[in-house]
Amino acid sequence: MRSRIIQSPLLHSLLKPLPTTPSIHLRAFATTKPRPAKNRVFDPVRSPAEFQTLLLLHTTRSAPLLTLWTASWCRTCAEIEPLIRSLIELEHYGLEQGGVGYVPIELDSPTIGDVGTTYSIKSMPTLLAFSRGEPQWDTRVTDPKMLEDRDFLIKWIEEEARRGGKGGAGGGLFGGLFGR
Repeated sequence: MRSRIIQSPLLHSLLKPLPTTPSIHLRAFATTKPRPAKNRVFDPVRSPAEFQTLLLLHTTRSAPLLTLWTASWCRTCAEIEPLIRSLIELEHYGLEQGGVGYVPIELDSPTIGDVGTTYSIKSMPTLLAFSRGEPQWDTRVTDPKMLEDRDFLIKWIEEEARRGGKGGAGGGLFGGLFGR
């Protein structure tokens, strides 16, 4: 007896090779235009790990990180913080010069540790910029009258944004010959 092969249309369609389309992979190359920098405003920092993360993020972005060192009991801090936030987030000061990051740091948070001591914060409020991960001591602002002056703050934000990721902490070995 001979066996018969029954050809089913369903079985026949399953055995056909499936048509394939080549997959297309898109990748950004070095010649891709960089996205424009944006101002970034962050929630208050309450731990050293949060601060280090933001510092590293802005170091890799080559953007300055502006910090306002505050405490919950500081009335002046509570008045200044919304002004600085508004200038950066809503009015976009510093954006045209390259963008900035801004974060308040709550020194009376139970988990903040000795971050304030590390950066020699002796009074509140203190406005301190970080460029390439280094504190910019020469432009630190601690005078409450200056911190309440809108025009001064605009100029300060734009200067720090203009500095960008350039410039260390007020000079260096060989007068800044290397790293420019």
